Amino acid sequence: MDPIGAEVGTSDPYVSNLSPDYLDIKGNKPLFIDGTDPFGYVEGVTLDGMPMNQSQYNHMLGKLDVTRMILADVFRVPDIATDYPDQWDNPDFYKGSIWLALPDPQRAKPDPCVEAVVNATFRSIRDAARESVPLLLGNASTSGLTRAQAAYVLASAMGESRMGNQMTEGWGPTAQQKKYEPPSAKATQLGNTQKGDGYLFRGRGYVQITGRGNYHYWGNRLGIDLEENPDLALDPENAAQIAVYGMKDGTFTGQRLSDYINDRETDFVGARAIVNGSDRADTFAGYADTFLRALNGFDWRSVPSANVH
Repeated sequence: MDPIGAEVGTSDPYVSNLSPDYLDIKGNKPLFIDGTDPFGYVEGVTLDGMPMNQSQYNHMLGKLDVTRMILADVFRVPDIATDYPDQWDNPDFYKGSIWLALPDPQRAKPDPCVEAVVNATFRSIRDAARESVPLLLGNASTSGLTRAQAAYVLASAMGESRMGNQMTEGWGPTAQQKKYEPPSAKATQLGNTQKGDGYLFRGRGYVQITGRGNYHYWGNRLGIDLEENPDLALDPENAAQIAVYGMKDGTFTGQRLSDYINDRETDFVGARAIVNGSDRADTFAGYADTFLRALNGFDWRSVPSANVH
């Protein structure tokens, strides 16, 4: 049975080109130029009202773990086996080339550890956390962080950007932010050399990377031009890599995760120096304790990769 109850292999009531049922489901989405569906199905099944043949149905269930599909921009599905034989195992092809929306398997079956971390955040930011937590934990895993170190990365994202809900530093400028402008000792520390650098290179991302020097370094490391386009630091993938590897390697302040969280000690208060001195250190430590309990509950552990940034 498919999600709307049609038996596999039975006649599909929505196949007839331009039939009333077809149009009702198609709605005002675009027709093909000649007004007909070029893939004239007769036998098949539907997935949420979308016609497709049995081989596609079986393949998608078996290869992509798809249990439901939704109507996207155009109401048709080519026969992948004959029209695009080299794309059978390419999920991106299903999402783009044939205008078919597939649910992300991780969203269809949420990782219970990720959900535990998300649920440990404030309710108002959980939508942002559902995007940021898998990225942060994924990078924490491949970079070989310990569970406690991963918890502190999450805590830093929580305190600095509300798990990605506020990815750009608010700007007054405050008295402290005025010091970001050269000439000043703080501007020199941040690598800000030109008028306007303070605002241009204000905090962005999960841990609020700040200063021309940091943007230059991370642009080179990630192979992107962050100096020319600082908003690239807002991209979740970039932001997660900067947060995890920056804290691991000590690129922000010279202090690194292993200086405070190691086999000998777990100093969540002192670890605040990795990103920003002692600012709200106790609050960040409390976040880390909460996230560590969530990770402990699911025995989270890293799976280091040789291909790290």
